Amino acid sequence: MSSTTVLIMLITFCYICTKCAAAASPKLSDDEEAKLVQTIKRIENASDDEIENVLKQMAAGGSNALKQSVDGIIKDLNEDYEFFKKVVDEASTHLSPKANQKLQNQKQLVLDRKLTQEEFDKKLAAIESNPDVEEELKSSNLDLVLDIDPFANDFFELDKNNDGFVSLEELSTEKAKKADINGDGKLSPYEYVRMG
Repeated sequence: MSSTTVLIMLITFCYICTKCAAAASPKLSDDEEAKLVQTIKRIENASDDEIENVLKQMAAGGSNALKQSVDGIIKDLNEDYEFFKKVVDEASTHLSPKANQKLQNQKQLVLDRKLTQEEFDKKLAAIESNPDVEEELKSSNLDLVLDIDPFANDFFELDKNNDGFVSLEELSTEKAKKADINGDGKLSPYEYVRMG
């Protein structure tokens, strides 16, 4: 996932942790919050592995609230990676070979956690320079696959059974029913993204 996406996710998560935490949960001090935000800004162009390592090092010497915040950030990041992999893997059975290849190239790029933002952008530009499958990817909302975080967050919130699917009962829209390609009354991550 690009570092910019991670940065936005991290700052959002920090805000949620500090402003919306339950009263019983430890809360970040103002100093820790400022230090965390400053650190995130400083490392925003680093690779995802570097970001995770810096945050873990920072948490090692901090309060329980800081450790919980960092653990939550890393957990959210890893859930996004897993969600992304599930979407791409399932989508591959529904796409033409050319569109599937482009999606697989994006998957390989996203899952390379050692790329800096600059390296990621350069490699993505090379992949994007082949626009002949864009219409097919757009029709399945897979042109948005690199911006998976909003889909993942909503999906996990709607996955009430924690079984990796969203029940059509949770959505009850015509769009959701059309996205249910398997006709099983629930949406997989791919079907959820496809719904848009």
